[in-house]
Amino acid sequence: MSTDKEDYLRSGFVEIPTDSGTGSTVLVNRERGRVVKFSFDPAYDRFAEIAHASPRAAFPRIYERRQATIDNGPIATFDFLIVEMELLVPLDPSQGDAVVAWTRERLARFTPGNSRPEEPHDDRFGILKSFDELLAFAVSNRLGLDLVKASNYMGRLVDGITQVVITDPFN
Repeated sequence: MSTDKEDYLRSGFVEIPTDSGTGSTVLVNRERGRVVKFSFDPAYDRFAEIAHASPRAAFPRIYERRQATIDNGPIATFDFLIVEMELLVPLDPSQGDAVVAWTRERLARFTPGNSRPEEPHDDRFGILKSFDELLAFAVSNRLGLDLVKASNYMGRLVDGITQVVITDPFN
């Protein structure tokens, strides 16, 4: 990881603190509008795979996604993921709270064994189809869905309007 990380740092990226419990490292280049995440989290890898292949606006734009390995000789080898994506902005607290409330409403409409809710749901944040896609993927792949935390959403500014983006849905 250090060679890849050093290459990014030399090209103008800076490391930012993160409270990731998985040991991820995050680098940002504000001038280029890019973020690089070095991730050791298999659940995030699954999400990055979906987002990279998807044109959905509710997912971050991923420009590069690649696997890498740290070889510590006979002691251990670690696989990790390098994801280069667009720079997003944090949602303000009221936006985050509103998205989480919407998410709780949406999840309440599902029953065990039912992959689609019976009644329609509003799409005020433009994330409904993406949300349902992630939910179905989580169920079929036995992943935990972690969308009831505001920190798993960010925003993309489009013509002065903040578009909600799902950033880390699985655990």
